[in-house]
Amino acid sequence: MAGGITIVGYSADADVWCPECAKHTYADQPLNESGDLSEEAFDHEGNPIHPIFSTDNPEFDEYCNKCGELVNRGLYRDQDDYDQRAIDAMRGNP
Repeated sequence: MAGGITIVGYSADADVWCPECAKHTYADQPLNESGDLSEEAFDHEGNPIHPIFSTDNPEFDEYCNKCGELVNRGLYRDQDDYDQRAIDAMRGNP
């Protein structure tokens, strides 16, 4: 993709998939000219398959449902880190 934004995974069937596992799992779905799952691709529940971009900022780390590869680094290490940052923000501590 242009501008340094890349597809790092996909969201489908209520889960996260790395590009390789997504293409294998949804092999019957169309690819675009770049070899990525196209905008016309649908998961097994009939919902659109959504790309996860390198610029997305999930709250927590996202791992592939199939191979376990880290797909996207989250803003927080875990729920405790998230809770502590929220408490600090409420107290005015950056």
